[in-house]
Amino acid sequence: DVSKKNTDKIKKICYDLNLDDNTEKLVLKGNAGGSSFYVLSPYGEGYILDTIGLDQAFVSFAGDKIQKAKLFVNFYDDNATGIGRGARYFLIEDRYFKKGKPYTMNRIYKSMLPRFQGSSSSAAFDYTWRDDTSTKVDEVVDEALIPEEYRKFLKEQGIVLGEEVLLPFKSLGIFHFKRTACDLRHPNSKYGMPLLSGCYDLLWSYDFAFSILTKDLQVGRALSFIPTPLNGNQMLAQQMG
Repeated sequence: DVSKKNTDKIKKICYDLNLDDNTEKLVLKGNAGGSSFYVLSPYGEGYILDTIGLDQAFVSFAGDKIQKAKLFVNFYDDNATGIGRGARYFLIEDRYFKKGKPYTMNRIYKSMLPRFQGSSSSAAFDYTWRDDTSTKVDEVVDEALIPEEYRKFLKEQGIVLGEEVLLPFKSLGIFHFKRTACDLRHPNSKYGMPLLSGCYDLLWSYDFAFSILTKDLQVGRALSFIPTPLNGNQMLAQQMG
């Protein structure tokens, strides 16, 4: 039966792509950022499907079509001993059209990690960044300079660095999910509106109040605000101490 064969084929594709979990991630990340993306990539004889949020993608549109994208795939921390020696390696994927055909290119970037140090006493708290390094991000051209463990991971994933690869799609293989048709706070945006978009001011107020509470706990005292008409009321002052 042709119908059953097609159904079984579709089920297998969905299973191989882990579509159930990826769809749940797509919705959750879309709720958080307003938009999220499916990213389809060739892998061996098949494909793999990833789900990324708005904070992992810089996307350029031509109308409603994605014309170019820079994707933050993952990172690896090299926790070398000694101040100023720790580094973070970022895997960035560029997807773009060239003469009407979709291409991808992977690159590794490196950033040194500043050190966080602090001291405390009964009287004061002192926390500072000790930045003995340059915090700028540079592309790593020589693969030999990438930590061995991370090189092994890239090889296992079949990721080739610094080479332009033709994608087997008509598009860039990136599919945009929007939680809403538009973002009312940014009318010209191509993205959707986050689920908590209307709560920014409330969340900021709560964060501010929590920060003040933390300070009060540290110094062992607090400020209390009372209405002006009650200020200077001797009877009230006696009752409240």
